Amino acid sequence: MHENEMRADAALVAALIGQQAPQWAELAVTPLPAEVEGTDHVLFRVGPDLLARMPKIDWAVEQGAQEAAWLPVLAPHVPVALGVPVFAGRPGHGYPWPWTIVRWIPGQTPPRLGLDDPGLARQVAAFARALHAVPAQGGPLCPPGSRGTAPRVQAERGRAAIDGLRGKHDGLDLDAVARAWEQVVATPDYAGEPVWLHGDLQPGNLIVADGRLSGSSTSLLGAGIRQRISPRPGGPSRATPGRSIARSWPTTGPRSGGAPAVGPCCLL
Repeated sequence: MHENEMRADAALVAALIGQQAPQWAELAVTPLPAEVEGTDHVLFRVGPDLLARMPKIDWAVEQGAQEAAWLPVLAPHVPVALGVPVFAGRPGHGYPWPWTIVRWIPGQTPPRLGLDDPGLARQVAAFARALHAVPAQGGPLCPPGSRGTAPRVQAERGRAAIDGLRGKHDGLDLDAVARAWEQVVATPDYAGEPVWLHGDLQPGNLIVADGRLSGSSTSLLGAGIRQRISPRPGGPSRATPGRSIARSWPTTGPRSGGAPAVGPCCLL
């Protein structure tokens, strides 16, 4: 998926654990399916209760450091389990980067398509609102143009994405989507205080158990959440809270009723 990607395997993870975390050396190490690992990390279940997250590209290393610093701060304030690191591994056995072990969060990822569950949509919205409410002072900053910035910054990119869907005949009313996008682009920039965002609330980064949202993986939360939660600085790069729910759209769907629970913000 990436140039210069390095994929750890189960034997390497077991060797690193045996050397650096011998208390878990006897636990079985099992790779998770590729479809749940995301773009930044290879994931391995370690025994029944742990998950090893192994960066597969150099720019994912900083994510682990941010998770170790900030997930313990955020976890008490949100209604779902987060993948708070319980062990920080070091390079070794030819593997060049730091790596982490987190607690396993039981459950499964929701379907990527066809989900229309108002209850789950409301739970995702409540999670986004809870993140917004945690003070963001001192948190890591993301550059202008990244997720969480004003929609107008991505105006042309959004238009191009909509145009790229034309001709696919997948049932979307793309004219309505285009009109909605123009409304979003015209929305005034967010002028409040910086907030925390989960920038990738898509199904592969959520964990559901017994019909309820139970965790978010990071690479943000749980067994695979991508961690892209960040407060943004002021000015053009100030965070727009609506970005959280916009990213959750693949999970909640257009009829699920989840979006209004986030409050006054831009909806894609």
